[in-house]
Amino acid sequence: MRAEVRSFLPVDWMELSIYLKEHWGDLPILDRSLFNWRFTGFGEEAQAPRFAPKILWSNGEILGFLGTIPGRYQVQMETAQITDGEAITLLLAHPQAYLKEYEEALLVETERRHPVTICFRASRDSAENCIDRGYSSCGRLLRYVAPIDASGYQEYCVSTPEYEQLEAWAQVVTDDDELAPSNPEPIAMGKLWMESTLHEDKWVIQGLHRSSRYWQWRYLDRPGGDYLFFGNPPHTPAIVAKVEDVFGRPGKILRLLEIIPKNPLAWTIETDEELAAVIRQAAVWAHRHHDCVAMDYHVSSSLLMPTLACAGLREQPYPVARKPYLSLAENFKPLFSPSPELNAFWKSPSEVSDTVSHRWCFTRAEADMDLTTSLVDEMLSV
Repeated sequence: MRAEVRSFLPVDWMELSIYLKEHWGDLPILDRSLFNWRFTGFGEEAQAPRFAPKILWSNGEILGFLGTIPGRYQVQMETAQITDGEAITLLLAHPQAYLKEYEEALLVETERRHPVTICFRASRDSAENCIDRGYSSCGRLLRYVAPIDASGYQEYCVSTPEYEQLEAWAQVVTDDDELAPSNPEPIAMGKLWMESTLHEDKWVIQGLHRSSRYWQWRYLDRPGGDYLFFGNPPHTPAIVAKVEDVFGRPGKILRLLEIIPKNPLAWTIETDEELAAVIRQAAVWAHRHHDCVAMDYHVSSSLLMPTLACAGLREQPYPVARKPYLSLAENFKPLFSPSPELNAFWKSPSEVSDTVSHRWCFTRAEADMDLTTSLVDEMLSV
């Protein structure tokens, strides 16, 4: 079977949307405005035609689709560098064409364009292919959880924990004043990110470079986005969060998407107590104004663990039912439904410093992984 990879063109939308709906179902990404936003990204040449999503064609029929988000990545070589890269978020091949050579064709086309390629939410087959192709992996993203309201949190646990234990824990989390959201300022957020992650002319962490362009694209330009910014950057630490409904239930979840310390050493060994206070105060506000009963945060490494612990967040084990008091449901639409594994794989230049190889940092916010709808969300896995 002869096939070729071509860049997506606007005239392809009707046929592509039919193909995606047939194989995925009626998901939000089929909204044209959300599709265009996601695959535009925020890199220097993000809108260049060569960065458009790729379609695998054969005899006028679509056999596969690869969607990537162009962006900028910070990597530590001999000096601190910022380079273009792409995040693979959607990879789908027709069942009759799901042969390794077609997946290879789509991946090679992406990898050759930039020194950094990221792959999120990889299925088992795609994960094995990434490893074979020399990608590094952090495995499953870590998840930190905390109760804001003991009784509401208990209701959303996979295993039933003791109420008294949750009540004492929630008291620690909410024993603070509330902090109302602030107006998002992309330039200020970009400045805070630089001060937080560049220390003594070296990157403290590697990964997505969150410049002012990133904040504008990711949160202010996103169709249907309803995000909350807390803090006063660049003068204080800051977080970005959203309130997520629980299908058919009253209590809501505060999902922490971005956590940025003011002190760069918080990424290594120190506790940023000011940042911990911002997290707790945001939780208090979310409980009072949105009836949030729990909060969570997904991240690929434990670098911020001292600060997260200070805020009352604790790492959830896997499987989640192992410790009842940490068994907050992974998916809420609907509650207790299976959740796709959040993972990350990356390929970077061989010159990247090994001394910070363990400091690649990814969160649920990247690649629009906070987009959740229902059980069919599993099919968004690449």
